Amino acid sequence: MENITVKTKLDQFFEKSQSLERIYEEYALSKGLTYMSFTVLGIIYDNPESCTQKLIVDRSLYTKQSVNLIIKSFWQDGYVELKEDPADRRNKKIYFTGKGRIYADEVIGKLQNVEKQAMEQLSDDQWEQLLQMVDVFEKKFLSGMADLLSSNA
Repeated sequence: MENITVKTKLDQFFEKSQSLERIYEEYALSKGLTYMSFTVLGIIYDNPESCTQKLIVDRSLYTKQSVNLIIKSFWQDGYVELKEDPADRRNKKIYFTGKGRIYADEVIGKLQNVEKQAMEQLSDDQWEQLLQMVDVFEKKFLSGMADLLSSNA
């Protein structure tokens, strides 16, 4: 059996990750969306009663300006409406209009059905193993990065 180098393993891991990312990006483009707009649409879809620009910025790591431009374009297209948040008047909550809900169901809802079908191909044990392995990698990577960053200080 051939020994696979760490570099090769990392390349394989990142190749799979990038492949999945490309699939999402191609899907977004097929729906006439940029990947950023697609991501924002998905966050609104997953948070229909509590979506704010701050939530989108926090979840997407996009700039406030980028998120604002995307929300503005969705508003201009009649997909979303903005309402003042009674709990914090400085923030506006983002809601789908009827037209926006139909559009989001077509784009995000159908995608989530495909994701669900793909996930159902994994047994509960396989899914748990996958999460555990990625969790171990993430923790070790974060630890190593913390060391690397502190040595640069």
